[in-house]
Amino acid sequence: MIASLVIVFPTAHEGGSLVLRHGGKELDFNSGKELSGSKSKVAYVAFFSDTDHEVTEVTSGHRVTLTYNLYISRSKIADVQTKTAQQDEDLLKALQKVLDSSDTPQLRLGFGLQHQYAFSHSYLEADTLSTSFPILYDFCWTFTDCSCFLLTDKLKGSDAALLRACKKLNLKCSPYVLYFDKYRDEEDGQYFLSSSFISDGEFYDEDYEGIWEGTENVAKSEDLLWVTNPQATNHIENHYVTYGNEPSMGYAYGNIVVVAKRS
Repeated sequence: MIASLVIVFPTAHEGGSLVLRHGGKELDFNSGKELSGSKSKVAYVAFFSDTDHEVTEVTSGHRVTLTYNLYISRSKIADVQTKTAQQDEDLLKALQKVLDSSDTPQLRLGFGLQHQYAFSHSYLEADTLSTSFPILYDFCWTFTDCSCFLLTDKLKGSDAALLRACKKLNLKCSPYVLYFDKYRDEEDGQYFLSSSFISDGEFYDEDYEGIWEGTENVAKSEDLLWVTNPQATNHIENHYVTYGNEPSMGYAYGNIVVVAKRS
């Protein structure tokens, strides 16, 4: 399921607003007001499945609705991409301008995913993201017909548009985990980019430094430009064992992001 469609019938009512929240923004859809005085039309609203939503109290009358779960089939992908062609072209030009204006030959573009996706929690035992986030991983690395289907079928809105633009620009996209280390000083860098998950089978000393071996300290990355800021929509948590005077459990928190670079 990619989204929901709510149809509100023209029955007189007050209250019962559908409140939608996503990305720090809020929309109040007041169907009672929209349908006031009308018996020949319906009100409707569609929203992605990861959008927070609630219905306020109906204070009078009856609010009658019909809700559909929306899916997208392979046969409909071409229609969807045709309708978004102009937006894709604008985004393509904007990204091309960023690449052309940069003095950094190996400039990389970072994208925080704006929508939430399901991925396997087997990442605790996974060496890379390929097994736990295969939808994005397959698209990013292969660009086959199948992966393009997965892109449009599974990724939503601006996330899908960004990856379509990257493909047209021949940028290689890879999924990463952006970890946050609250124990480090801000000037030393608190964010680390990793192509694999921290395993619960590993042991680290109590200063926590060893945990970031093989990762990239974002504060020291001069060639990484964030196009969309990292979001907590695809949050992950890993645990591991630390040792010092006595063993204890440590936790690492991060979010799935995408990094694109020239092939």
